[in-house]
Amino acid sequence: MSATYFTAVPSSGDGDLLAFRDAAITYAACRRNDGSFRWQADPAVELLFDWLGLEGQSGEPEGVSYLDPSRSTVRGVQARSLADGTALSGFSLDALRTEGMVAEAVFAALIRSSYGPDGLDYFPTRSELGFYFDEAILLQGQARWDEDYLQACQAFFMEELTPAELVEKSLASLPWTTKKQLQTDAERFTEELHGVTFLVAEELLNLKPLARLLERLLSPERTLPALSELLQSSGSEWSRERWTSSWSALSEQSRSELEQELCSGFAERAPDILFTAGPELLRWRAGQVCEVSS
Repeated sequence: MSATYFTAVPSSGDGDLLAFRDAAITYAACRRNDGSFRWQADPAVELLFDWLGLEGQSGEPEGVSYLDPSRSTVRGVQARSLADGTALSGFSLDALRTEGMVAEAVFAALIRSSYGPDGLDYFPTRSELGFYFDEAILLQGQARWDEDYLQACQAFFMEELTPAELVEKSLASLPWTTKKQLQTDAERFTEELHGVTFLVAEELLNLKPLARLLERLLSPERTLPALSELLQSSGSEWSRERWTSSWSALSEQSRSELEQELCSGFAERAPDILFTAGPELLRWRAGQVCEVSS
């Protein structure tokens, strides 16, 4: 019978990063020992577990847990002491998510804060720790948490992401209700969103600008006369030459409106972004059609 590993993060908010550090280390030990990962958490925390990639289920407190010395244990849980996590106590996991950090980067930073070598070139992953986690190299004393390492992690993992992964992770960085509202339409326009993402991927330091771009392309709550004008001028033939001519023919005010309303953060790339978004997405965004043609 596999061992049980248990973590408790009762609620999310300011200062919760310390508890998520404990959870990440506990999860790493669980993966290494092929155990069962269980938690005590509210629904908002469970969403963050899912975002961070900690797979398990809600359950009764029992088994082994890795904890900051200041955190109390519960009956039935064997505590393993971690480094003092005071350095993490002022941060929020959800704030890092909404600021566009990649989950893999945050997970690596949580692990490295209390485990492994001190250098900036150690980027542990969940799968790696499932093979190599070693309790003997847990950090003692004070946890290490610094912006330089977090940004190094972010750059490393961002570079590895495909356009499809960037789209998925950018949508996941939006407020939960917004993500749910946009998910169906994002799936309808998958190819278009991947193309747009490919255009801007090299400019991204985090997911926030792309998340904002995708949200605006997928949120037809405000009509855009300038977009309707542009589509009408472009006609039924979707060609780069015709599109460029139509864009140039717009008034400066109309171009500015489209740059700000649809391509905020990428204004200089607006003509290319909108052309790549394609006629079906743009007509839907302009309210000209209700359904995507098959």
